[in-house]
Amino acid sequence: FNIVSDNRLTNIVAGHHVHEGLTVENFEVMYGAESLKIEEIKHNILVIKINKQYRKDMSDYEIYDAVRGMWRVSLNSIKSKKIRYVFAVYNSLIVGVYKPDEWHYVHENIDLPQRDKISNDTFERLKNRVYFICERYNELDDEGRFYLHKSIAELKVNQSAQNPVSYLMSGTQ
Repeated sequence: FNIVSDNRLTNIVAGHHVHEGLTVENFEVMYGAESLKIEEIKHNILVIKINKQYRKDMSDYEIYDAVRGMWRVSLNSIKSKKIRYVFAVYNSLIVGVYKPDEWHYVHENIDLPQRDKISNDTFERLKNRVYFICERYNELDDEGRFYLHKSIAELKVNQSAQNPVSYLMSGTQ
């Protein structure tokens, strides 16, 4: 109500799991998302949940920068699994789809995400983690666009696990 009126309502108790107001469009994307079916997955995908970093007003670049690194995964694993896309996932909703051009270790320090927020001590601790670069992060091909704004809630992806990284493999669960 506070969104559409100058009257400011207050409650004695704020409520549980309270979030900012949503537009109808955002509500439909968040809660009316079509479920991605396992048989629809045609590519090997790295799924990264960004629940703690995500805000509904994030720009395309902010979502890209939040999801692209720095993750505790092996470059050998990414290469051997032939990862084609990376999903940015918020509460089981795919909010970003990226087709990485390059993968790097943090210690390579090539177009490092959020570099201005990393102290020397933090850099030393994260140096063996990986991140990706996607030159055209805001351009999706038709295959990538197919996945965007779908829900992975019904897939067997452990989105409640502490590790934010999981895999979806073509033709498997």
